[in-house]
Amino acid sequence: MHDKVFQRWTGRAWENHIGYWLATTRGAMGNYSGNYAVGTETRSIVSQIQRNLITGILLAACYIGVAKFGLAFAIPPGNATAVWPASGLALAAILLLGYRTAWGIWLGASIAAATTGISFGTAAAIGAGNTLEALLAAWIFRRYIDPDSPFDRPSEAFRFAMLVAVSAAVAATCGIMTLSLAGYMPSSALAANWQTWWLGDVAGLMVVAPLILSFLEKKRQSSVKTSRPLIFANHGLLILIGFGIFGGLLSEHVARDILYVTVIYLIWAAISFRFKYVTVAIAFLSGMAIWGISRGVGPYCLMSVDHSIFDLQLFISLYALTGLTLAGLVSRRREVMTDLKNMKFALDQSAIVAVTDRNGLIEKVNDKFCEITKFSREEILCQAPPVSDSDDQLRELYKNLVGQKNPGDIWRGEVSCRAKDGAPFWTNTTIVPFLDDSNQPKQYLSICFDITKQKQANEHSRRLFQAVEKTTDIVFITDRQGRIEYANPAFETITGFGSDEVVGQTPRIMKSGKHGTEHYETLWKTILGGDVHRSTVINCKKNGEYFHAEQTITPVKSKDGEISNFVSVLKDITELLEKQEQEVAMRLARQVQQSYYRATASVRGYDIAGFASPADETGGDYFDFVKLSDGSLALAIGDVSGHGISAALIMAETRAYLRSYAGTCCDVGDLLTNVNRALAQDLDQGRFVTLLIVCLDSVNKVVTFSGAGHEPGYLLNPSGGIIQEFESAGPPLGLISDVVYPSSKPVTLHKDQSILLLTDGITDTPLPDGYAFGARQAIKYFNTHREKPAQQIAEGLCEAVEAYAGDQKLQDDITSVVLKVL
Repeated sequence: MHDKVFQRWTGRAWENHIGYWLATTRGAMGNYSGNYAVGTETRSIVSQIQRNLITGILLAACYIGVAKFGLAFAIPPGNATAVWPASGLALAAILLLGYRTAWGIWLGASIAAATTGISFGTAAAIGAGNTLEALLAAWIFRRYIDPDSPFDRPSEAFRFAMLVAVSAAVAATCGIMTLSLAGYMPSSALAANWQTWWLGDVAGLMVVAPLILSFLEKKRQSSVKTSRPLIFANHGLLILIGFGIFGGLLSEHVARDILYVTVIYLIWAAISFRFKYVTVAIAFLSGMAIWGISRGVGPYCLMSVDHSIFDLQLFISLYALTGLTLAGLVSRRREVMTDLKNMKFALDQSAIVAVTDRNGLIEKVNDKFCEITKFSREEILCQAPPVSDSDDQLRELYKNLVGQKNPGDIWRGEVSCRAKDGAPFWTNTTIVPFLDDSNQPKQYLSICFDITKQKQANEHSRRLFQAVEKTTDIVFITDRQGRIEYANPAFETITGFGSDEVVGQTPRIMKSGKHGTEHYETLWKTILGGDVHRSTVINCKKNGEYFHAEQTITPVKSKDGEISNFVSVLKDITELLEKQEQEVAMRLARQVQQSYYRATASVRGYDIAGFASPADETGGDYFDFVKLSDGSLALAIGDVSGHGISAALIMAETRAYLRSYAGTCCDVGDLLTNVNRALAQDLDQGRFVTLLIVCLDSVNKVVTFSGAGHEPGYLLNPSGGIIQEFESAGPPLGLISDVVYPSSKPVTLHKDQSILLLTDGITDTPLPDGYAFGARQAIKYFNTHREKPAQQIAEGLCEAVEAYAGDQKLQDDITSVVLKVL
């Protein structure tokens, strides 16, 4: 219990301070390393025993300090103090830190008592009484006062006063009996001293404990917002009253006459400020009274010491009780006002509210009323509610409400109303009569909820039926046994079964045989359980064709909650599935193809790159860099007839054959011959592949080439002139299986020469003026950008073709390969 109270009041602030103190102390001694972390590291560093020990010692020190402070204001001749503030500190400590710290209170009380000149044994017994007082008060506090909102109600203040009176009697009795048994006090003085002791502890508990708790409690501190000028005025007035009445600024007689001005101030403070300010005011004025009487000034210096102590103690205790009670009253009032404000806000946001007199004439309306009816308050006051001319029910009601047999009866019903602009609306209305002393209605409170939308439901239902009739999706309704009772026109359009053919039949008429018994068992289990069934099904049309549909079956319940019908909606998704399958295939093919377009080559002394841009999701163009069996590098560029998935698959197959045979061939002619023989066995009639391969021997700086029906490649000199064209030596691959492709003679390469390989997507792309882009335009672009890296040239050439095409969609893939001799 004490851990919850501790966390609520302080947010573990006390434990954090102890952990921080211990961390810094150990750090100074060289025994602590690492950063201070609240909570977790504190527990890992400091054991439970160490924390309790440190907490108890600190608490004892605080108790001694507060006790000595209280004794410093003892009433002359110095043997009595009107308030014992240490009692309030002890109670607050137990509430905040728990019962385990009680030994610190005992230690502090014992040492404080020992400083007054008595033996330590006697002091220890007195300390035990003070500790029992705090423990008993804390136990009663937690049992009978709400720990989440103490002093929020007047009853809390009186309960606190009673527990204080009971617990203070324990300390007073223990202390007086101990002093008497030890011989420090004659028996004749026991009653008077017990009274003084008891009232001093009562005053200390009433003043100090609420003061400490109010500064540590979080919730109440934000309950009231006060302006700074008002706070400064309060402080000034508090100081003026304190010094004026108790500090000696006024004569004792005048101070005595206006003593209870402090109560007036307390009432004002409770109404205007937070609970914390009330406790501060109580503590300050009580302290000023003690300080004044200790200096021999103030209203309590006109009588003997005994009487002045009693009057002062009684004043402080009653003053504190009054302040706590007023704070509880004000807090409760604020809570009630907040609840009323919230309820009013909720009602204003959701309902149309009007107050009428007994004749039905409007006296008050809320904003929602004006918003819905379009009437301003000035226009509607003293008028009858704006009901429709055809609705005589409410008009007759107001005529008869006063004379009805049970005037307090509440009326409920639906009312047709009309706004200022003539727009009709319906309300669900409740009329509550407010009765006078003679049990007759004096006013009526009308609470209305706009149900226009509900009234429009029938119209919506009619339109819904029309929409079902017009929809292109199949909609049919069955009874609980699954017999079709209604089928919309789309049923016949899609399935071919007319309405007269299916009514009275079950949906088995569309059964395709593609679903097992488990599917239908699950379906019936779901819908008979009242849940919506959703699935994708394959059904059969009247002509035997299959179609795919997304099916939703919704149970419809009657008023008694029993399932009466099922509504089935079938959306034909046959074309959608086919399209999705094509898109998936295209996407997969494109992913595979794009992986091929990432081919790169790195040969010392050469800059080699390729780039392809498909016209569709997938294309038939191909380039690759493949090592032959003798270590030379083959630069391949090709084009598959057609586009789409089939072209992409042929391209992938060509790449696989090329790479497979490259491991056993060192001659490009033999490589093309082997690839052609393999493709001729696989390709359908009319499908073919054009391919040009240039073999680079980087050691000897020569190239050989061979082509199969592909666009020529070009060897360019440093100034951009054509040195040699790499023309094909045979037909495209896959047409004739026994073609033998020869290799060219070696061509020597020199520094700054270049090789440019193209596909017909570049050479044949038409420009806006009707002429093709052509090989010359490609070579011109190359010469203009020859200083750039090969990769940029290859990409830029493809982009240039796309730019020249303008808004025209490219009809063919565009691919280029560039080799630069460095």
